[in-house]
Amino acid sequence: IEGEGIDVKEVERAIENGGGGRHSLDEVVVGEYIPARGEADGA
Repeated sequence: IEGEGIDVKEVERAIENGGGGRHSLDEVVVGEYIPARGEADGA
């Protein structure tokens, strides 16, 4: 994740503020930055 232009702290804070609770950082990264699981395709 490091070196990809992703501010981990900022993402984590956004998760907390979004009420996602324990949405893992991996889920955010995969869904938002690395749409390789197919879920982002439908979005």
